[in-house]
Formats: sequence, C-alpha cells, structure tokens
Amino acid sequence: MSFAAINEMNSITAPNLSDEFIQLHRTFHELSQDSNGDDEIDISRALLPGTSLSWQDLIKEHRLVILSEAGSGKTYEIYNIALTLREQGAHAFFLRLEHIPEDFEEAFEVGTYEDFEEWLVSGEEGWLFLDSVDEARLRHPRDFEQAIRKVGKKIRTALDRAHFVITGRTSAWRPKTDRDYCTKHLPYSIRDTAVRNSEDGCDDPNDSLQTEATPEQKDGPTFKFVTLDNLSSDQIVVFAKARGIKDSKGFLNAVERADAWLFTSRPQDLKDLIDFWLDQGRIGTRLEIIRNSIERRLRERDQDRADVRPLSLEQARYGARLLAAVTTLTKNSEITVPDGTENSRGIAVQTVLPHWDDKDQSDTPGEAGGLMSGTASKAGVLTGGLPVCL
Repeated sequence: MSFAAINEMNSITAPNLSDEFIQLHRTFHELSQDSNGDDEIDISRALLPGTSLSWQDLIKEHRLVILSEAGSGKTYEIYNIALTLREQGAHAFFLRLEHIPEDFEEAFEVGTYEDFEEWLVSGEEGWLFLDSVDEARLRHPRDFEQAIRKVGKKIRTALDRAHFVITGRTSAWRPKTDRDYCTKHLPYSIRDTAVRNSEDGCDDPNDSLQTEATPEQKDGPTFKFVTLDNLSSDQIVVFAKARGIKDSKGFLNAVERADAWLFTSRPQDLKDLIDFWLDQGRIGTRLEIIRNSIERRLRERDQDRADVRPLSLEQARYGARLLAAVTTLTKNSEITVPDGTENSRGIAVQTVLPHWDDKDQSDTPGEAGGLMSGTASKAGVLTGGLPVCL
C-alpha cells in the first residue's frame, strides 16, 4: 500500500454526509500530553511547536484522538481516509460512536460488520475510525463510555494490531478522564516496530504499508492527540473553486477588504461565506456574515436528530439570544452543557435556560456551534467578541 496514494485521492461522495468531500490535503498539529492531566485544562491551547503532520503520518499511529471544533471537517476527513485505505486494500472501518451502544453491527458506515469479523481472524492490521465523542454524548451522557467499552470487548483479540482514530470537539473531550478511560479499554501493549510487507517481498515502499514506532512512541503515552490546522490560502482557493466560485482571486480580494479571514479558517465557516457570496455577489459586513451563518446553523440539518429531538427554529433562536447575552455581559465565552461531565469552567446552560430539559440544552442545532472556536461553540452566537442580534 502506498502512503502517497492517500494524498492523491480526489473528491469522494460520502453517502451519509451532506456534501461531497473536497480533497484539501489537510494538516494537523500535535497537542501537548501535559494538558491531559486535568479535566479543567483547555486542551485546545496546548499546541506543540513543530512541523505539521499529514494523514501519511497519522495512519501510522495505533491510538489517535483528533480534537477540533465544529465545522473543522473532522468527520469528512476520517470518512474519506477510511474509504481511501479500503481502496488500497487495507482493513478500514468508519463507525458512528452514538450507534454503537444500541447496535454495534449497524454502526458501520464504511466497511461492514462481516468485513470486521473477517479482519479479526486475519492476523492483519486494521483501522477503526470512531466519530464522534460529542455526538455520542448528545444521545446519552454515558453513551461514549459504553461505546468505547463495547468496542474494546469486540476487538480484544486484535488490540495490538488495531489502529484507533477517535474524533470529537475539543469542548466535549475531558483531557484526563476520557484519555484514561480509552487507555483502559483500548490498551496497546506492543510498541515495537511493526512491519507488514507485501507477500511478494518487494522492497518498494510504495508496495507495502509500514508502521514503525519511534522511541518516543515506545516510552510515551499510548494516545497521541492532534488538532486540524486552519485552512491555508491555497486550501481556501481549492475549496472555493470546488464550491462554484469561478473568480477565486476576486473572492480572496473581497475577503481581504472585508477583513473576513476569521470566517475562512474552517470548511463550514468558509462554506457559509461562499454561499453568501454566490447569493449576494459580495462578502457582506461582519454582522451580515454572522447573521447569515447563524440562520443556517440554527436549522437542524441532521434529519435523524430533527425527528428524534424536534427543536423549533424559534426555540433555537431564543436560546441562542439568551446565551449570547450572558456570554457578552459576563465576558465568559465558555459554556457547559449537561452531558454527564463535571466541569466547573464556563456558564452552565441550565442556569440560563432552566425551563429547557437536558436534551434541548445539549443540542447544537444545525452545527451552530461552529461559529465559535472555544468551548462556547455550543452557543454559536458570538464571534470575535462581538455580540450578535439574532
């Protein structure tokens, strides 16, 4: 299997995602392990200095957690990598964490349970992409733990040849508690060099998949934590063209004049900006951009969730207004929701919306959370310190 082939894959339509995947060759940076000693620490601020990482680097890891806020493209990235690995002949699977507690067999969206069983007895390496921590906790506060425990039991005979990639919003991850829980139920005891060459014995590195543990991996923590880098100008151009913008230079010039780079750092934000540009023929003021983005995200795009927990647009807007007011007046952009975690930081949603039940307080309709880069992403109503009148 060639690592190079991973970066050469182009757009792949994911049947269970709303948009076609756009190949941007995303990069990552590692998060410091020192930040994992306390659940109260903001892990998003623990970036390690150094060169960026690519998928070519990450698929060598046996235990990996990708933490980024809403709209950063985590799900699309791992879905595409799972498909790509399978195209190259590897055992790779994409599972929805929120579906695992109720029905493990139905949680597979890339690969099947039958493929999974075949891999278990094959003696070969395999990749399991588990998405996502926050979605699992929306269903029930303990669903994430139940999912990890069930996966650990199902795969106990193949733990040392399994590569796990878990995704989640930074705000949904408990640095110490979740890391310790995953380490306990998804242990990795073999950290020696593991090499699987092609059966014909060819020495060409493009004909085999090699995963070599470094000395740091042998002695360090089991899990590595990374976050997605913001989109570069080149990636913005590629994305804009794929979304239908013919004059990408004119678009970037308009972004520069409007000082709207803040809204181009993540795919979802950029998509909203592009949609506004295509509809209006201009970038708009910052207030217009924010209002437009909020309006889109307050509408629940996940039909399954909308059917289970119908939160009306007016309800969502009302809750967002109150949360925006509180975060602005208190100058505290961190918001905690009743997801079963103990967190003393931030504003408790139940104190602002006491008449809402826990499920509604935890909902993030239409990815509204993507408007904010910190744990206040659940509100999605404040960007760059500016209050928004909805």
